[in-house]
Amino acid sequence: LEEANAARATVVLFDLETTGFSYQDQITQIAARVMNSDSKFSRYVVPTCAITAKAGGLTGLFVGEIGGTRKLYRRRESFREDELDAVGLSEALAEFCEWLKVQSSSGVILAAHGLKTFDLRMLIASVEAVDMLSAMEEPVVGFVDTIPVFKSTKPKSSSYRLQRLAGEVLGTEFDWHNAVSETDALHELVAKLDVGDELRRRADTYRSCKTRALYLKRCRVARQLPVPQSPTDL
Repeated sequence: LEEANAARATVVLFDLETTGFSYQDQITQIAARVMNSDSKFSRYVVPTCAITAKAGGLTGLFVGEIGGTRKLYRRRESFREDELDAVGLSEALAEFCEWLKVQSSSGVILAAHGLKTFDLRMLIASVEAVDMLSAMEEPVVGFVDTIPVFKSTKPKSSSYRLQRLAGEVLGTEFDWHNAVSETDALHELVAKLDVGDELRRRADTYRSCKTRALYLKRCRVARQLPVPQSPTDL
């Protein structure tokens, strides 16, 4: 990403929860927060596929059907089940896209922890599935992964999992595997370590990230290769 464009862009931290970790899996939650701001986005998504046991065990999310309508629920520790205000993927991504447009007239850089191994491929695959690749390019000028930035800032950390870093740097507990809470944790880490400028410097363009994500998806699906690990497993 050109330095001038990166300097003008607004950094938006985001996180996704999904039904699983394959290219056939779908988004169940999108959350985002503008760096150095209280402006937030959050949307639950009703998937059309099943939520895997591993993903459901982490997030507590599951799908139920009432009168032929699929609904999204979260299972609480008290065994209570809460119905969530969730929409279809197309509507959720359209809302996300419109929210991003409002955040900056100079475009946004989307930053995620583990972007290269997880969030980017899931987001691009989902955007492609609802024919919004061009629409998303309007507000998004680039992407950046926070892991390499944190590695250069704290080279002696024993682990770069978000949960471990938050405990080490912030000493704070968050509601892990909830995209809103994880975005808040990432926001606090970025502020505490003062890496905003470095995130902009390391950002790659939307088009280059999109092209690479789609190319890797087609190669892996065609050759039936396993997908990279989720950051949860790192």
